[in-house]
Amino acid sequence: MPYTGPHTYVTWFGDAFTAAEEWQVGIRLSTAFSVPTTTQLEDLDAAMGALLTSANVAFPSSRRYLGLKVAPQDVNGRYPDGIDAVEYLRPAPLSGSSSGGYPQIALCLSWRTNRSRGIGSNGRMYVPSAFPIVATDGRISSTNALAAATAGAQFIADVRDAGLGSPAVMSTVGAGRTEAITGCRVGRVMDTQRRRRNQLAEEYTEPVAVPS
Repeated sequence: MPYTGPHTYVTWFGDAFTAAEEWQVGIRLSTAFSVPTTTQLEDLDAAMGALLTSANVAFPSSRRYLGLKVAPQDVNGRYPDGIDAVEYLRPAPLSGSSSGGYPQIALCLSWRTNRSRGIGSNGRMYVPSAFPIVATDGRISSTNALAAATAGAQFIADVRDAGLGSPAVMSTVGAGRTEAITGCRVGRVMDTQRRRRNQLAEEYTEPVAVPS
């Protein structure tokens, strides 16, 4: 089924592990695509830069943020004919500063809307993170989780203020639904991305004999 209407999809991207791999996150804006100005592109870039450089997210040193793309989307979530996406590359890559960060582990920013449940009530964005496990129960601290949620909420406000549209959770279920993002929450359990784990090529040691 289609979305509720034409809209805009913004993706931010980077590389990891000496450019051997790539990562990407995105947000849908409820407004139909319009060609962004240089200032708007810079504002969107600054929004992601602020999120990643915040100590509240712990962007790993093995990752770099490189730029973003603003893309038109039709009601089916595809590029419409005759309209090109606009890409913006940062003047210089932004490298993470936090040590650690396993490639299959991410920090989940959970987007909230005014719908308490059901279609369009929640969205997610998985950010590379190297948060340390400091609690004795194997979770990140509640202080870190709250700080990350605060950084995520500010990121949404910064994207909105760039002027290209309202960040939204959009669904194609049924007649489609579009709900503005009104908040961010973060759980204390770091997310394991199974697909990402399966993409890592396993390499075992030679068998080590049990001493006699």
